[in-house]
Amino acid sequence: MKEKDIKDILKSKFQLDEDKYFPVQWKTVLNLFFKKIDYFSHPENLFTENDKVIAGKQLGTVKLDDGKQLAIFTVEVADSISIVRNRQGLREIAAKHIDQNIIHGALAFFYNRKQADYRFSFIAKEASIDLETGELIKGETKPKRYTYLLGSNEACTTPAKRMLVLADKKEKGEVNINQLKEVFSVEALNKDFFKTYKAHYEKFWKYLADEGNPYRAKLIDTEKEKPNQEKPIRDFAKKLLGRIVFLHFLQKKGWMGCSPKTKDWIDGESRFMQQLFEDFS
Repeated sequence: MKEKDIKDILKSKFQLDEDKYFPVQWKTVLNLFFKKIDYFSHPENLFTENDKVIAGKQLGTVKLDDGKQLAIFTVEVADSISIVRNRQGLREIAAKHIDQNIIHGALAFFYNRKQADYRFSFIAKEASIDLETGELIKGETKPKRYTYLLGSNEACTTPAKRMLVLADKKEKGEVNINQLKEVFSVEALNKDFFKTYKAHYEKFWKYLADEGNPYRAKLIDTEKEKPNQEKPIRDFAKKLLGRIVFLHFLQKKGWMGCSPKTKDWIDGESRFMQQLFEDFS
């Protein structure tokens, strides 16, 4: 499966099938990087229906190559819960069902039928004994790190790339808890981001600096010798890309294109920048 195929699945709306079983397209994705997946014929209702959860189920288990098991959870959250903004709160709903005895972690899907975005989180708990002190050491994945926001409003490029990394690990040998942490890790995502950012920067400033580009003459510093003449072009590219990234941050917060009727900046357009570009004549 190619990156585009995975992105198409990640961007499609997440919902259980008519019999409340795990979506077929996501089975295809999980099969890319897990060898042993057991889907339950009768999904278990584990989650208490309250003001946050409409329905929550365990639909199966994944057995990793190191012998540890992950639960597959699907949690339909209440309409009042923002999937975009509630990383930690959603995680806590699923984390309490990891007992560290039979289940060592979870792949949790949080969705709502009225929201385009859904969240795919990896949650793990570990416990070990300090051989010197005899104390129990507990470890747990951090709530703000090991999670992807997916759906039609999201580009889904980075998660698709990271999932292909995990698929490659399956082909070469084992898939374990530590490798899952690596795939979901913020550090890994940052490396991908800056690598892509640098590629765009190089492509952009070199396009402007091309001898045949009319903008070159408007930007270069003719009082300096080559290649120092092109420094203003590189500075321009840096500043513009930096501002675009900042605007995407504001967009992600829901602060761009808010309704003038409300004082609370909460209903911004999630594709404000993309829509601005698409509508430009």
